[in-house]
Amino acid sequence: MTAPTLPGDRPALRTPALALTATAVLSALALGAAVAVAPHTARDALLW
Repeated sequence: MTAPTLPGDRPALRTPALALTATAVLSALALGAAVAVAPHTARDALLW
């Protein structure tokens, strides 16, 4: 277990950056899958 941060200390930015990057990648994959599965007429609306 890691020691708690002392008052006034800031946590490293690596953890939030990693979470945001993982979320962005998963969102992009989900959008790509939705566009690939969507009918041709709906693809323009999804891509816009």
